[in-house]
Amino acid sequence: MLNKYNSLIMNYTIKKYVPDYDGYRFEFNDKRWINIDLVNDYPNYHIINNQYSYPNWIYISDDGSLTTLNVLELREISTKHKKVRVNNIVYSIANQTDYDKYSNNQDNNQLYVLLNNLWSKKTIKTTIV
Repeated sequence: MLNKYNSLIMNYTIKKYVPDYDGYRFEFNDKRWINIDLVNDYPNYHIINNQYSYPNWIYISDDGSLTTLNVLELREISTKHKKVRVNNIVYSIANQTDYDKYSNNQDNNQLYVLLNNLWSKKTIKTTIV
């Protein structure tokens, strides 16, 4: 994913729980991944649920402010709800990386810093066991 300066920016998704390693697999946009034990290391970590089975989605503005909007109410206005304007502020659907970076949750912020440090080090040693 490129930012407005055409340089790579970090983005990650939580792929699945891996019981063998007792952790969740966080996968970067370049397909590198790491297992993180959220239960023990980040007990207050919040995973966002921007899925249709959950009506309250997290949106982010250009300046990084987060808000929760009811996607069912937005869909009554228009089926195009990827970007919305609320009180003259344009919001787009947030992803987990956005939420971790800008949320007030300390565990989310700490994990973002850790993953950002790993992302910036392109010489991570990879081993197969």
